Amino acid sequence: MADRGWIGTQSQLLHYLRVIGADRDKDEKFLVRGDIVSFMGIDIGPSTDMVVGPDAEYIRGGRAYNLAAGLGRTSYGSCPIVII
Repeated sequence: MADRGWIGTQSQLLHYLRVIGADRDKDEKFLVRGDIVSFMGIDIGPSTDMVVGPDAEYIRGGRAYNLAAGLGRTSYGSCPIVII
């Protein structure tokens, strides 16, 4: 499957989830599901490049929303075609 995903930094991803009010679990981690990985498996903190697959979702108010589509409407990152 090939569709639009999102590539940006970890800090941009977390900022988006905070701003839109994504739900969190009891440990304050955002409720997300799907393919969300650091580029090449490298984690260097807030500037880590993240890849969000086209089917990844976040939860807000108990309802699932497409994460890549939401991030694609922001001014940060880019929305390449992602092949899974």
